[in-house]
Amino acid sequence: MVVERWREWTDRDVQHRSAEERGQQLQAAVGATRGFKFGLHPSNTPEQAEAVPAIVENIVRSNDKLRFDRAHLQAIGRESLDSEVV
Repeated sequence: MVVERWREWTDRDVQHRSAEERGQQLQAAVGATRGFKFGLHPSNTPEQAEAVPAIVENIVRSNDKLRFDRAHLQAIGRESLDSEVV
C-alpha cells in the first residue's frame, strides 16, 4: 500500500514536471521564433509614429492567444521607419 501511494505520487510529480517543462520549452521556442516587423512611411508625423507601439500593444493584448513583450523602432530605413514587435 505504501509502495502504491509512493508510485502514484511519483507518477503525478513526473507528469506535472514534464508538463511544466514542455510549457517552458514551448514558451522559449515561441519567444525565439515569433514576432513581426513592419514599416511606417516617413510621411507619418512624429506624433503618429510615437503612438504606434501603444496601438500595436492594444491589438496584441486583445487576443488571449498572443503575448506582448515590446514594440519598438528598430531602424530608420531608406523608405520606412522599421518597427519590430516581440
